[in-house]
Amino acid sequence: MCLRPAPARPAHRHPRLARPGGGKGGRPKELGRLEPLLDRGLAATADRWLAIRTAYAWVHQAAHLLANHAEQSGAAARAAYQALLATMTAQQGTRGTLAPALDRSRTVTASYAPGLSHCYDVSHLPPTNNAPEQYFGAVR
Repeated sequence: MCLRPAPARPAHRHPRLARPGGGKGGRPKELGRLEPLLDRGLAATADRWLAIRTAYAWVHQAAHLLANHAEQSGAAARAAYQALLATMTAQQGTRGTLAPALDRSRTVTASYAPGLSHCYDVSHLPPTNNAPEQYFGAVR
C-alpha cells in the first residue's frame, strides 16, 4: 500500500478559505454579513459623494499646481492657484456639508499666500522645509 502525503495548501491562501463556504468561489460568512452593512452605509451617504469627489479632485489639482512640474514663474503659479480658488468659491454653495471646509481652505491659503510661491522665483530655494526638518529630527 502506497501512502501519499496530503497535498499542501499554497502558502498565500488564508486558512479560512479552505473551510466550507470559503473555498474557491465562496466567501467567509463574515464577509457576507459585511456586504449589507456597506450597502446601507453607501446608500445613506450617496448624496455626499459628488461633493467629496469634486473636493478630492480640487485637492489633487492644488497639489499639482503647487508642485509646479511645468516650472512656471511665481506669478503664473499664483495665477493658476488663484483660478482654482475662484472655482472653489463659485461652486461652494453647491457642495453641501463640505462648504465650511472649502471656506477654511481659502482662509488658510490666504494666510500662506504671501510666501507660498517664492520658491518658484528664487533658484535653489526648496518649496518646503521638510528635508531639513527630517534631517534635524533624525539627529535628535
